[in-house]
Amino acid sequence: MARFVIVYQGMQDPTPVQEHALRERLQDVKVLDHTPGAMLVEGTSSRLRSLLADVPDWELATAATVRVRPPRRSRLKAAA
Repeated sequence: MARFVIVYQGMQDPTPVQEHALRERLQDVKVLDHTPGAMLVEGTSSRLRSLLADVPDWELATAATVRVRPPRRSRLKAAA
């Protein structure tokens, strides 16, 4: 199973009714995380595309993992 991001592409933020309708449609899909207007889900591409086929303004994108280096610590010099 792969991870995908479902993103709202409308002109304004999605209404709670729109988000609830999408969650109802995705009942058998594992939702890993969600924010207003986006969901991180796990499933198959074909299954997710079929679920989103007739839902306006919601798009499916492949999730990417990015590794970030920890910030560099600066060393303080002792006062002379």
